[in-house]
Amino acid sequence: MDFALYFYILHGISTGRLGKTVFEFVVYIVGGAILGTTNTTAGHELFHKRQTVHKIFGIMPWFKMLSGHLYMYHLQLHHKYAGHPIKDPSLPQFNQSIYSYCSWNSIKAYIVTFQYEEKRLAKRKAEYSAFNILAYNRVIIFNIIHVLYLVLLYNVFGAKTVLFQVLYAFSIVMLVDSTNYVEHYGLKLKQLNADKPKEEPVYEAVSRQVSWDALQPLSSAVLFKL
Repeated sequence: MDFALYFYILHGISTGRLGKTVFEFVVYIVGGAILGTTNTTAGHELFHKRQTVHKIFGIMPWFKMLSGHLYMYHLQLHHKYAGHPIKDPSLPQFNQSIYSYCSWNSIKAYIVTFQYEEKRLAKRKAEYSAFNILAYNRVIIFNIIHVLYLVLLYNVFGAKTVLFQVLYAFSIVMLVDSTNYVEHYGLKLKQLNADKPKEEPVYEAVSRQVSWDALQPLSSAVLFKL
């Protein structure tokens, strides 16, 4: 449904049938972004699966928001260190406003994911040349795909649809970041050796509470086991 509406809007904008006024254009951006955000939630559940086909379909909604790299960020960084005061990149800081969080979180997510890829590939220097290390960087690959997709939109549907796509993607990113803020604010791992300031901090293991894990049937069904 999400993809059907998405391409319906793109086609309508390209033909001039939809988005004729600024107000109407914004309405389609916001309305499409709300449904697109719901689809990223479903995609989130799918890319947690082990089967490759599930991962591919799970990543597709994130590509549509021009943020294909976020699945790596989510699985390898956020999930692994959920609630860690230092290592969890998605953890909202105490007294940090939602506006401050949303304006910076996506940029930080991109930077730390790129750094993660650099470290992953640095361990395989013996296998790859310098060019191949760059070529195997998944963040760069995703960036190239995003740019090619925008070029494709421009050639098929026109410049106005490219503007729609960029604003649409930005809106979804802001909605996803807002959700992360509400979910994780205040859910910080407890330091077990806080009474020993000279020692390296040791934190409790990730628990259901800190990871926002809820097994209630209704919330699991509505939020796709978010």
